[in-house]
Amino acid sequence: MLAAFGLKEPAFVALALAVLTGTGLLARTLRQQTGSGRRAAMWRAGAGGLAGLLLGALFVAAGTAGAHALLILLAVGASALLSVESYRRHASKLGRARLAICVAARVGAWSAALLVIGRPAWNWVIVRWEKPSVAVLLDQSQSLGIADSPEPDAPTRAALVNRALDAARPEIGRLEELYDVRLFGFGARCEPLGDWEVRPHAPLSALASALRQAGQVRSACGEPPAAVVLVSDGAENAVSARVVREVAGELAAQRTALLAIGAGPAAELTPAVVLDPLTVPARIGSRDRLRVPVAAHVSGCGGRMLSLALLWGDAPAAERGLQIDGPAQQVRTEFEVQPPGVGLHRLTVRVTLPADLGGARCETSAVVDVRDDRIRVLLLDLQPRNEMAFALRAIAGDPRFDVAYRLLMGQGAGAPAGPQSLLSDASGALRWPEYHVVILGNVPAQGLPAQGLAALADAVRDRGVGLLLAGGRDFYHDRDDVRSDLADVVPVAFGKARPPDSYRPRARPTEPGCRHPVLAGLAAGAESAEARLWENLPELPGAARFGQPKPLATVLLAGPEGEPLLAGLDVGRGRVLAAAWDATWPWALASEQGWALHGKLWRQMALWLANRRPEAWVVTDRSTYVGAALLGGQQTLQIRAGLSGADAFAAVAAPTERKARLELRLVRVAPDPISSPPSQLRISAEPQSPGTQPTTGPTGLPEARAWDIPLKRSGGEWRAELPRDLATHAWLTSGSYELLFVVEQVPATGPGAPAPAADADKAGLVLSARTGFTVTATDLELLEPTANLALLRDAAALTEPVGGGYVPLEQLPEALRRLAAQDRRRRVEQPVVYDLCARWPWLLFGLIVGALTVEWMVRKRAGMA
Repeated sequence: MLAAFGLKEPAFVALALAVLTGTGLLARTLRQQTGSGRRAAMWRAGAGGLAGLLLGALFVAAGTAGAHALLILLAVGASALLSVESYRRHASKLGRARLAICVAARVGAWSAALLVIGRPAWNWVIVRWEKPSVAVLLDQSQSLGIADSPEPDAPTRAALVNRALDAARPEIGRLEELYDVRLFGFGARCEPLGDWEVRPHAPLSALASALRQAGQVRSACGEPPAAVVLVSDGAENAVSARVVREVAGELAAQRTALLAIGAGPAAELTPAVVLDPLTVPARIGSRDRLRVPVAAHVSGCGGRMLSLALLWGDAPAAERGLQIDGPAQQVRTEFEVQPPGVGLHRLTVRVTLPADLGGARCETSAVVDVRDDRIRVLLLDLQPRNEMAFALRAIAGDPRFDVAYRLLMGQGAGAPAGPQSLLSDASGALRWPEYHVVILGNVPAQGLPAQGLAALADAVRDRGVGLLLAGGRDFYHDRDDVRSDLADVVPVAFGKARPPDSYRPRARPTEPGCRHPVLAGLAAGAESAEARLWENLPELPGAARFGQPKPLATVLLAGPEGEPLLAGLDVGRGRVLAAAWDATWPWALASEQGWALHGKLWRQMALWLANRRPEAWVVTDRSTYVGAALLGGQQTLQIRAGLSGADAFAAVAAPTERKARLELRLVRVAPDPISSPPSQLRISAEPQSPGTQPTTGPTGLPEARAWDIPLKRSGGEWRAELPRDLATHAWLTSGSYELLFVVEQVPATGPGAPAPAADADKAGLVLSARTGFTVTATDLELLEPTANLALLRDAAALTEPVGGGYVPLEQLPEALRRLAAQDRRRRVEQPVVYDLCARWPWLLFGLIVGALTVEWMVRKRAGMA
């Protein structure tokens, strides 16, 4: 609307008015007077001009829009009067029509000139109201189609929500008047809605994703929403409840209130379990006992017994019952378990409802990195000896070792060892595999459990246990039939003849021993300082005399005549060292150099015997995935795989490289007419040729198919993400899956690669690991429990400082009324200036030129100068 009118140069318009007035009076007087009357006319014209100037100044001083407009009109009127007076005596010559044209042209030119001089401007203000935004989320998932009442023809949750929305139409209208309302419906995805109505059809409730998208809504001025109104039953089944709470915290951080409207049965009527996230260490040792605290909020299960289970991957580790007494109860308990092995393991706590309450399962998981950095060493002897005491001191002083020292003298000579033996558990099973290294001192055969040495030999061959025989001549020169159980694994033959007491050899490193890891840094050339140190070490009293070394054995230390004193051998998956000495402890007392050599030798023997072979592992971030969520992008299947003890793997053979692959096998498929039934998928590090199509069998059905994707290397791990890393979604069927991770050490190839080492046959070492997961069917929305109003309360409570809160469905109109009670609109005034001269300067110039041109042409046609 027109708010004001003003002249930027009103003084010039007043001056123009005075000139025009004076000129008009002068022209009129000169036309009527002659002779002496002309001077009086001049004075009269001056007086008229002065009067016009004073009149214009008066309007200028007024400074109002009306005064400026009247000043323009007076100036135009004066120009019209002057034009008429100037043509009065030529009226007969021009005629009426030409006279009118000339007067009009001159008045137009004068008027345009006055507009250029005065530069009039129209000023007005446009008023608008900026509305804050409000995002409204209406749950469209299938769980809203459930009727909570057992009565026939009972309304569904969606019907109850729609009734509440119809009853709140006046409040909705007021809300849309005061706010920029953005209406969304969400299920698997969050999409704009055209009307306020719930139509349950979506197979998934991606509540956290919808809240995050609503929080990203911005008003016209770029501000976050003032509030998010959420109407839902809280049945989040795309991600964990923890993510919903995190998103609610993000809303509170940007000062967006979450108004949660709960649609569903009361908490005491619906069986529901909400597990808190697991709080366990991210990394533990393989022998550590892990305490797992479990906290859960249970509702609707009063007087019932629930099943609580703890799983490592897919294998149950512990299970117990939970007695629920009240309608709503906070349950806290604790498990104490030992990890199943080295590597990354998924630890899962699972609560299962009774079958008559729906039989639903609630889970929460965490990934635990189980490390085996300490080497477990067992020192076993009949009775205390200086040799074992010094060996214990040397090994136990290194933090890499965990040493157990056991004596058998309390069991009675010749008595068979029973189930409570130091070397067996309650069931009588031998404990050899619990240790990485076993050091046997002077242990008589009768002091071990039945078949003890045979079981030890099996542990060396099959389980990779390292064995050091350091019992001296009493151990090696015992009866042959007693030691026959170890004959296949020791690197030398046991001597039959017992050497005399005067046999005291002095140990010398052999040439192969100087290159062996056991003597690394302890032996060098014949003229080196290390060689002179060995020469100065004391002799070995009580040493045994070995027989012939085996062909594949390596003699590390030998006597003066070349007889073996320390020999090593790889046996199956394990290693064995046979030491002929009975006492090396005098070396430690001979000198400081002897002390250092003695300790380092024992530690390096234990390290070599430990043979820290790597182990493969593979783990997924969850144990159960929703097929619809994987397809819709709300969930991703994160796969991590790798090796533990990879430093030992890298040292097997050089130069080598690792070739990894990951196979995904479909173990069992539930009937699903929508998805195709592939029987096997394979994911490996070698990409398949593009365009490869699956072949079909005689029945026309696809045979086993494979999709190859590159595994991404991240440090010492390999990673993959499904279904993003696959070009097809055909594998996504409901059922159980198994992941097989395989890593093979192969010789390095390519230009510039060094030649393989002499023991390159060891480069073919293959390690593998397995894990499993489940993809559920798309009807997850219909599984019990389908409502989680407690989650809505928790999420809304996080935004209470900024005005959020939880409201039952019955109070929906009142909640919207409170939200619309405060007018948060902001008045914004936008001034507009319309400057005619600035906008149309060439138009005014053309009007002046055109008007004067028309006047000149008419005058010429009339014969006027």
